[in-house]
Amino acid sequence: MPQKYLHFKLISVSLFLIGYFIALGIISPDLYTKVIITACYTIFFISSYYFLNRANQLPYSQAFSLKVITYYLIFAYAFKLPYDLLFMDEIPVLRNLDINAIKASLSSIIPKTLLVVLAIQIAYHTTQKLNIKYSKKRAESKYEVTNLRFSTIISFAIFSLLTKAFVYHVLSWGIPGMTPINTIPVLTGVITLYIRMPIFAFLNVAMAFFIASNNKPASKILALCVAFNVILDITVGAKYSLVYEAFFIACLFFRLRKGKPIPLVKTLTYSIFLILLLSQYKNINYLRFGLLDGMSIQEAAVRSVALAEEKDASTISGIINRINGIEHVLFVGSDASYLPSPSWDALWTSSYTTAYTEAATGVSDIVNAVGSNQIALLTLLIDSPILLFPTALLYFTFCFLSFRFIFYLFEGSIAKQNEFLKFSTELIFSIFTIYFIFATGNYIFYLKEILILSTVFIIIRLSSKRIVSGKPTKQQYALVD
Repeated sequence: MPQKYLHFKLISVSLFLIGYFIALGIISPDLYTKVIITACYTIFFISSYYFLNRANQLPYSQAFSLKVITYYLIFAYAFKLPYDLLFMDEIPVLRNLDINAIKASLSSIIPKTLLVVLAIQIAYHTTQKLNIKYSKKRAESKYEVTNLRFSTIISFAIFSLLTKAFVYHVLSWGIPGMTPINTIPVLTGVITLYIRMPIFAFLNVAMAFFIASNNKPASKILALCVAFNVILDITVGAKYSLVYEAFFIACLFFRLRKGKPIPLVKTLTYSIFLILLLSQYKNINYLRFGLLDGMSIQEAAVRSVALAEEKDASTISGIINRINGIEHVLFVGSDASYLPSPSWDALWTSSYTTAYTEAATGVSDIVNAVGSNQIALLTLLIDSPILLFPTALLYFTFCFLSFRFIFYLFEGSIAKQNEFLKFSTELIFSIFTIYFIFATGNYIFYLKEILILSTVFIIIRLSSKRIVSGKPTKQQYALVD
C-alpha cells in the first residue's frame, strides 16, 4: 500500500477510535444503548474506510475531494460526539439541555444520524463518478490547453474587492445580522450572493493557477487580494471566509508539496498570516455586535478584544463549534418539544431557519443566527429509519447532481487539462458541499449561489488564452487524468 494512502487510513482509524471510545466512556449508558452505538459506529467506520479506499482509485483531485467530505463526516459525527457532551456549556444549542435527556435519546439519535451520513457518502461518490465519466467523454472528443490572462484576472479581482467594500461599508448590504436597506430587486440579491462564496472561489482558483504556473507577480497580487477579501469579511463580523481560507491554503500547500518543495520563506509567510487571522476568530462575533450597535470599526474592534478576554473565549473551541455536526441532531432529537414541526418545503426554502434559530437560542430577532444542518432537519422531518435512508439518499443525490452539473458546465472547460486548476476547482466544490450540508434545508438558495459561482468561471474561461486545441492524441489524452 502506498505510504500516502496509509497515512490517510491511519488518521481515519485514529479519529474513529478516539471518538468512539471516549464517547462510550463519557456516556456510560445501559447495555442496550452501548450495543446500538457500537453497531452504528462500526458500520460508519466500515463505510468510511470503503469510501477512502475507493478514493485511491480515482484521479488525484477527485480522490482528495472525496477524502475531504469523508473526513469532515468522521470528525463532525464521530469525533464531535464526546466533545459535545464534555463541553456542553460551550455549545450554543446544547448549553440549556439536560445531559441525561441527551443520553436517554442516544439509542434513537445515533442510528438515524448515521443513516443520513451514509446516504451523503453514497450520493457524493455516485455523483462524482458520473462527473468523472462525463469528463472523460469530453476529453476524448476535444483537447484544449489554456492559460489565464494576467491583466484580465487581476483587474477583475480588484474590481470585485472594491465592489465588495462598497457594498459592505457604503450600501450596508450582505452584513450578517443586518437587514439590507434601500435594496434594488434582483440586483441586491445577486450582489450579496456574489460577495460570499463566488468571490472566494474566483480569487482562490486564480491564485492557485498562478502559484502553480510560477507567475510570481500574479500570485503575490492574488495572495494580497485573498487576504484583503478575508479582512473585508472580518470588518463586518463575517467568519466563514476565514475558516474556509485557512483550509483551502492548507490543502493547496499539501498539493503543491507533491510536485516540488515549497520555499521555507513562503511557507512561513502564509503560516504566520493564517495564525494571526485565526487568533482573531474568537473576537469576530463581538466585533459584529459592536458594529450593529452603531460603533465605528475601531471602537468595535477594541470592544471585541475586551469582551473576548472577559468571557475567556477560546479560538480552538470557536473553530470546532463552527464545524457544524452532531450537536444539532442531539438538540432536535432530545429536546424536540422546543421546536415547531417543520414542513417539507423547509428542504427547498428558508422557511424553517428563523424558527430553528429562535428555538435553539430562546431569543427572537437574534443577530447571531444558529443554523441547523441538513442531517438534523431530515431526522426531524422523518421519524422512521426505514423511510429516512432512501429519502435522504434521493435528496442528496438530486442536490449533488444538480450542483455538479451546473458547476461542471464552466469548471470543466478551464480545468480539464490543468491539474492545479482541476484540484483547486474540485476543492472549491467540496467546500461548497460542506457549506451546503451546514444549512437548514434551503436548497434553492444554494442553487442560486452555485449558479453565480459557476458564472465566475465563465469570466475565467473568457479571459483565457487558447494555446493548443483540437482532437487529442494518446499522449495528450493521458494528461487529462
